[in-house]
Amino acid sequence: MPRRSETAPWWEAACELIVRQGLTLRQAALEQKVFLSAEQAEEINRQKAFQQVLWQAKQKYYRELGHDPTWSRKTAVGQIRFLVGKLAEEGAWEKAAEALVKACRVEGWLTPEQSVNVFASLSDKELKDIKGELEAIVLKGKRGVN
Repeated sequence: MPRRSETAPWWEAACELIVRQGLTLRQAALEQKVFLSAEQAEEINRQKAFQQVLWQAKQKYYRELGHDPTWSRKTAVGQIRFLVGKLAEEGAWEKAAEALVKACRVEGWLTPEQSVNVFASLSDKELKDIKGELEAIVLKGKRGVN
C-alpha cells in the first residue's frame, strides 16, 4: 500500500469505476485485480491523496456530462419521469407527485406561482356543505371501526 502522500497506479481506474458505476472502493479495486480488506479500503479512502484522485475523477465525469451534445430539456424531463416511476413503485407517492410537478414546471406547463385551486369556483355555503359531509363520513368511519 502506498504511503499517505503517494498514489497507487490502480487508483485512477478505480475512481473512474466508483464515479461512473457507483462501486465501492473494494469493488473497484477488485475490478483492477487488487484485493483489499475492509480495513485497507477504509485506510485508503481516508487518505488525502486518494480523495484528490477521486475528486479529479468526479470533475472529469461532470465535465463530460456538461459537454454532452445530446443533453436537452427533454432529457431532463425523461429522467424526472423515470424517477417518478421508481418513486411510485416504492410507494413514495408524495415524492413522486412533487417530482411530477417539477417535470411540469420544466416543460413550462406551470410557473412557480401557478397552482390549481379546485375550490375556487365554490361558494362559502357550498364549502361548508362539503365540509359537513366530509365530517359526517369521517365520524361514521370512526364509529364503524370501533
